[in-house]
Amino acid sequence: MSGSPFLQSIRYYLRTNHYSYQTEKCYLYWIKDFIRYFRMEHPQNLSDSDVSNYLSFLAVKRNVSKSTQKQALNALAFLYRNIIGNPLGILPGITRSKKPIRLPTVFSREEVSRIFSTLTGEYKVIASLLYGSGLRVTEVLSLRIKDTNSRTPTIISHKHSRD
Repeated sequence: MSGSPFLQSIRYYLRTNHYSYQTEKCYLYWIKDFIRYFRMEHPQNLSDSDVSNYLSFLAVKRNVSKSTQKQALNALAFLYRNIIGNPLGILPGITRSKKPIRLPTVFSREEVSRIFSTLTGEYKVIASLLYGSGLRVTEVLSLRIKDTNSRTPTIISHKHSRD
C-alpha cells in the first residue's frame, strides 16, 4: 500500500512542509491502518462518524492508551484537513481510551549492581552512561571523544556552542 499514489502524495506533502521524519512515519502508519480498517475504502468516501468508529475501535478492541488514540486522531485530522481538504467536524460518540499510562519499573540498587556485574567493555560503559547521566540511548551512542572532558570525568554539552 505504501507505493500507492495517494500515500505518496501524503509523504510528499509532509516532506515539502518540513514535518519531521517521525511524524511522517506516525501519520502514514495511522492513515494506512485507517484505510485497512475500512477494507481499502478511500478516506474521501468516509464520514466523520467512520472516523469516530475507528477511534472507538482503537480504544475498545485494541486497548490503546489515551495518547495513542490522540496520535491517531491527529493523523486523521491532518489527512482530512490538509490532503482531502475537508476538515473533520465534531466527532460524535468516540469511546475514549481509559488505559492508564504505565509507570516505569525502577530497579533497586542491588538489581542495578547485578546487571552491571554481568556487563563488560563498551557495554558496561554504555550502561553506566545511561544509568548515571540520564542520556537517551541515541545520545550515548552518538557521543564522541570531543564530548568528554578527560580531566574531570564529565560530558560536555555542545547544545549551545557555535562550532
